[in-house]
Amino acid sequence: MERITKVTITWADAEWEYDLELTGLEAENFKEKYAEEYAREDAEEKDTVFEELISVDYKTEEIDKEEFCREQYEIWAEFEWECRTGR
Repeated sequence: MERITKVTITWADAEWEYDLELTGLEAENFKEKYAEEYAREDAEEKDTVFEELISVDYKTEEIDKEEFCREQYEIWAEFEWECRTGR
């Protein structure tokens, strides 16, 4: 079982290529169909114009199934406690 730890979106304007890196939950929940949208937002932040999506690369890591199940249980238990206490 693997999870995505980093997504690198490579895009270009008229003169340069840029790399936009997503990590954490943003990388884990990334959908490739939105890569161009991410690139356009990055271009706007850099005061340039998006011209072309070049590539989308993924870095993954192996997940320890026992650790993953333990983490999921802890998340569920915390949610359950918050529901009971009204937090």
